[in-house]
Amino acid sequence: MRDRLRHKAFMACLIGMVASLLIWGFWLLAPSFLKSWEWSTYDARLRWRGPAKAGQDLVIIGRDQAGDLRFGTGLWDRAVFARVINGLGQAGAAVIALDFHFAGASPPERGGSVSDTALFDATKAAGTVVYPVPVTIAAPGTRMAADPLDPDEVELIRRGAVGSISESAEELASAQSLLVPLPTLLRDARGIGHIAAASDEDGVYRAVPAALNVGTIPVPAFGLTAAALFLQTAPSRIGVKPGQSLTLPTPNRPGSEASSEPITIPLDQDSRMLVNYAGRWEDGAFPYFSFVDVWDAIEGGDALELRRHVQGKLVLILHASLGSDKRRTPFEVKAPGGFVHANVINTILTGQTLRLTPIAVQGLLTVVLAGTAAWLVLAVSGWRGAGSVLALALIYIGATQASLSMSGLVLPLLPPLFASILAAGVALVAQRAEATALVRRLEGHVLEANRDLALTKRELAHHELAVERLEEDLASAQAEAAATVDQKQAMLRDTERLVRDLAAATRQVDTKRQDIRRLEQRLAALTPAGAGPPQPLTDRQLESLRQDAERWGILTQDQRMLSVLRDLKKAAQSRAPILLLGDTGTGKELLARAAHGQSPRAQAAFVAVNVAALPPDLAESELFGHVRGAFTGADRDRKGYFEQADRGTLFLDEIGDLSLPIQAKLLRALQDHSFQKVGAASPTRVDIRVVVATNRDLAQGVVGGWFREDLFFRLQGIEFRLPPLRERTGDIALLADGFLQAMARETGRAGVGLASDAAATLQRWPWPGNVRELKQCIERAVILSNGTLLTAQDLRLDTPPPTLKATAPSKVTEGERPSSVDVSGDSAVLAHLRAYGFDMQRAAQALGWDRSTVTQRLKGLCFCTLVEHQGDRHAAAVALAGDSALVRTVEMRLNDYAGHLLHIAGAFQSAEDAVTACRKRFKNLPDRYFTAVETLIRREFDRTRPGAVKETTVVERTP
Repeated sequence: MRDRLRHKAFMACLIGMVASLLIWGFWLLAPSFLKSWEWSTYDARLRWRGPAKAGQDLVIIGRDQAGDLRFGTGLWDRAVFARVINGLGQAGAAVIALDFHFAGASPPERGGSVSDTALFDATKAAGTVVYPVPVTIAAPGTRMAADPLDPDEVELIRRGAVGSISESAEELASAQSLLVPLPTLLRDARGIGHIAAASDEDGVYRAVPAALNVGTIPVPAFGLTAAALFLQTAPSRIGVKPGQSLTLPTPNRPGSEASSEPITIPLDQDSRMLVNYAGRWEDGAFPYFSFVDVWDAIEGGDALELRRHVQGKLVLILHASLGSDKRRTPFEVKAPGGFVHANVINTILTGQTLRLTPIAVQGLLTVVLAGTAAWLVLAVSGWRGAGSVLALALIYIGATQASLSMSGLVLPLLPPLFASILAAGVALVAQRAEATALVRRLEGHVLEANRDLALTKRELAHHELAVERLEEDLASAQAEAAATVDQKQAMLRDTERLVRDLAAATRQVDTKRQDIRRLEQRLAALTPAGAGPPQPLTDRQLESLRQDAERWGILTQDQRMLSVLRDLKKAAQSRAPILLLGDTGTGKELLARAAHGQSPRAQAAFVAVNVAALPPDLAESELFGHVRGAFTGADRDRKGYFEQADRGTLFLDEIGDLSLPIQAKLLRALQDHSFQKVGAASPTRVDIRVVVATNRDLAQGVVGGWFREDLFFRLQGIEFRLPPLRERTGDIALLADGFLQAMARETGRAGVGLASDAAATLQRWPWPGNVRELKQCIERAVILSNGTLLTAQDLRLDTPPPTLKATAPSKVTEGERPSSVDVSGDSAVLAHLRAYGFDMQRAAQALGWDRSTVTQRLKGLCFCTLVEHQGDRHAAAVALAGDSALVRTVEMRLNDYAGHLLHIAGAFQSAEDAVTACRKRFKNLPDRYFTAVETLIRREFDRTRPGAVKETTVVERTP
């Protein structure tokens, strides 16, 4: 058990690693396609979580349509911004972040140099203004030349640069081009920051570069600069670890003491900071004021109201109505570009940072999840394994959502899930392959055990016969030893030798019995669950099985038939061959269709073939197909029944009528799951389930040489015996009514029924043709009758059918008795012998006799049956066995008994002398059997010694 668990764990780990490598390899080959999917799940998780909390330190002032109506569209007079900056500064705003860039001198119509001077003075007076630096990000591996910047601009930009880069600054992305603000603004501004918030490939703005190289100067993001200055941390004190994190040391909010704990913000592998959005712009995530309202408050002298809203706050002035400056976020399609900066500021100030899982951890998570999924499929059988994998996936999805909501950790979703699905699929395929190999090994073991058991039983019978002959020889030698003094010593020596031989033979018999018990235990261990004796069915089970049977066109309420259907449903789930045995007309094809319909192959083809109807010269082509030109008339390729049934079920009816050459090819096809088409150069592989049926005795066919033994054992995977209709008398009325209603619908004769005498006749009739004969009888009666009530005369069952042989009793287990009948009669003795498979010792124990007594009774029965069948030993063996599986054992004993008798009789010159000697030799044989002995001896003398007088003898047997 531990070894199996270790093996499954190893296989799960291996499958998980391979699946993870394949998924991540595909991820690297098609990154844009898969990353867009992953980012889509990230957006969905953000929406499921809901907006981040909006802090109270940020106030937004927007240039909206009201402002455009007041101050005009396009460029505004910079004196307007100067007036608002002065007002906000006087109102106590801690930081004023102006998301408008002023790259050149104002045109005369917009105030010219006077307007610019006003903006310069306001910026210098406030001392808290942050200006943006518009840049475009260069392609990876390229940098912007420093030449476009004059030395003064370089120095001014350097004042706003990040102060500490733990690694080489070259690991940061670079600016390809930029618009430098007016130098005076750069000199008087509190800080600057780039506004290159590049979108991902699907157009969604989820992150901003923490810093960009402008030439050789690392410039922080606009929102980062504003937040750092609000926390009284100069940009020069910001530390950046490219691909890991950025740090704000000793942050200090306005009006509070300096903190000793630095603020650390995670960065992704591209040194980008994930933006934790506080909802949608149109929902008013942050406190918002129109630019016009602020202007009016300043111009109207309402300083107290303005101070109440902006004192000690970070004020962000952005363009809210510019159509070209709209950005797509995880929460909405269109939001102002400044709204991205607002959320960067809010993410830093509230500490609600998001961080991606490191690549190494992502790979480990993928391997673990994929390995777990593979282990669940390997360890948990059936639909529960698939359910467990689904539960694992749902748990992981929940874990990713929980980690995002509770800690801001963004776990990978699609790679682990895709790897898990792939691993589960591979594990399922591996499990099926392993199960198939196991079934094949099990079939081989069962086949080998059956062969060994059959061989050992035959050897046991031989040894038992040897013991019986030795006992007779010993008894004869002991009698002759006392006859004369001269021969006494020689007879005594023969007697001693026979005693020794008898003891040795007895030991061999005991050894073989032990071998049989061991093989039966081994065979029982190899038998699938549910293949043992049928358990009693409850009323609910019977009703459920009866309804299932009706689905497949089987009308029955017989418990034995329903038990067969119950076991057939279990057998249908495997791929082992199914052997259906039963008389003609018992419904073997219906059961074959039921097995197919309840199997995993139900959606594939069911191909039924009557082997007896195949032309001998075309049987191979019909079964396996042929290629064009294989023989005269083969003008095109043809698929055989095997290929037509690929992935489905092939039903071979009347398998006992298959010729020996085709049997060999069938055996190879069943063993190798491949066959050679007629005329083909290469084999064709198929995946089929074989169900075979016959009303012939295949075991006797093995003895008689017309059926291959290896094919017989191969087909004996799961065997079902269908009871004949004469043993299912309770079904006769049910079947008759069903056939009657069907014929009434077909002929349009509603109300047709059975008279009481007709119903009684149906119950009495032995139905040698079984259900088929009953159906034909009802159909004939409905067609030929005129009334609505069918009588016994309408059934036309006047001529009695041929006499039928009694069927064999079912086998019993150790300690049981086949029936509570008088054990002294031949019928009871024969019933016990059949029930115990002609095991003399077990039958003797059940009867309460010794083995020799049972042996003598069987010997007498053999002699009597031989006389009844005119010396035909095979026919006599079939009559005595009552079960096709026992014919070979009985025939071997009968041959030995008859051969031994005639061998002894052949030593005498006349039949009378032989009869007299045999009476002495077989003195333990009951007297009533000696009439048969005498008849056999006289027939043998008549056959071998012409001229002898023929006698007719009547053979009597006790009931």
